[in-house]
Amino acid sequence: MFGEITSSVSSIRPKHLKAMVRKELGVFITDKVCRNARSLVIKKIEEQFKEDFKVLNNYALELKTTNPGSSVHIMTERQKLDELPLFKRIYICIAAIREGFINGCRRVIGIDGCFLKGSVKGQILTAVGRDGNNQMFPVAWAVVDKETSETWLWFIELLKVDLLIEDGLGWVVLSDMQKGLQHAVNALLPLIEHRMCARHIYARWGKIHPGKDLQIQFWNVAKSSSQPEMRKQLDRMKSLKGGVKAAEELLERWPISGWCLEFFNDIVKCDVIDNNMCETFNGVILDSRSKPIITMLEDIRQYVMTRVVVKREYCMEMEKCMWP
Repeated sequence: MFGEITSSVSSIRPKHLKAMVRKELGVFITDKVCRNARSLVIKKIEEQFKEDFKVLNNYALELKTTNPGSSVHIMTERQKLDELPLFKRIYICIAAIREGFINGCRRVIGIDGCFLKGSVKGQILTAVGRDGNNQMFPVAWAVVDKETSETWLWFIELLKVDLLIEDGLGWVVLSDMQKGLQHAVNALLPLIEHRMCARHIYARWGKIHPGKDLQIQFWNVAKSSSQPEMRKQLDRMKSLKGGVKAAEELLERWPISGWCLEFFNDIVKCDVIDNNMCETFNGVILDSRSKPIITMLEDIRQYVMTRVVVKREYCMEMEKCMWP
C-alpha cells in the first residue's frame, strides 16, 4: 500500500510516510527507514519507466491492430549511429474517436499542453473537441519532450490530416496563447478562427487590475455579441476606478478580436470564449501523468473510449427524442 502511495507521489516526504505508517499500522519507524524505502520504490519506478520505452513500438503496433485506421506516430533520434534511438514523441488518435468527432461534433477544438508528473520529464499535448451537448470530446493526445514551436508544428500537422481540417476554413481553435502554438496554427491553418481563452486572459490581467467590478465588466465585454454592446461595456469599464488604464492595457496586450464574442464568425455556431474543456481533461488525467508512459497512455485511451460508451448509454435511456 505504501509503495503505491510513494509511486503515485514521488515527492512525498519521509516524515509524511512515517506518519502514515504510524497511523495505519501502529508502528514507529525512523526517518532513515522511510528514506530507504522511498528510494527503493522510486528506483523500481524508474526501472518500469525504462522498460516501457523499450516496448513502446509494440504498444503502437497493438493500437493499430486492435483499432484499425488509428494514427499512432512515434519519433525517435540517434545521438550516434552505433547507439540505440532515443524517444522524442508519440502521437495517438484512435480511429473510432476520430470518426465520432468528424461525424457528430462541432468543428471546435481546444488545444493545450500540461506537464508530466513522474520521474521522466516531458509534456502531454491534447486536442479536445465539443460534442453536441457542449461537453468535452477528447480527440488526440501526444507525449513530447518539450513544448516548442517544433513540437506544436508536428502535433498540429498530424491533427490537421486526421480531422480533415485542410486550411482551417469553417473551424475554430481555442488556446491559452502559447507562442509556439500560435506560430503553428498561423503556419498550418491560415484560415482557422483562433480564439484566445478569456479565462486565461482575465487570470493575467486581473492580477494587475483586481476588483469585483472590473472582473464583472471584463466578462460583460467578452460576452458582448454586437459592436454597440461591446462599446457600452468598455465605456462602463472605463468609468470605474482605475478603469481607463485597465481597459487600455487590456486592449493593447490582448487584441479584442480574439476573445470577444462580437468578433467571432457564425459559421461554427459556437459561442465558447474559454478553453475550459482542455483544463478539465488535464485534470481528469492528473493521476495518470505520474505513471510509466504505456500505463499513462492506456489510462487515457480507456477513459476516452469508456466515456463515449457511457454518454451513448445515457442518451439511449432518455425518454424523449430531444438529444443534442
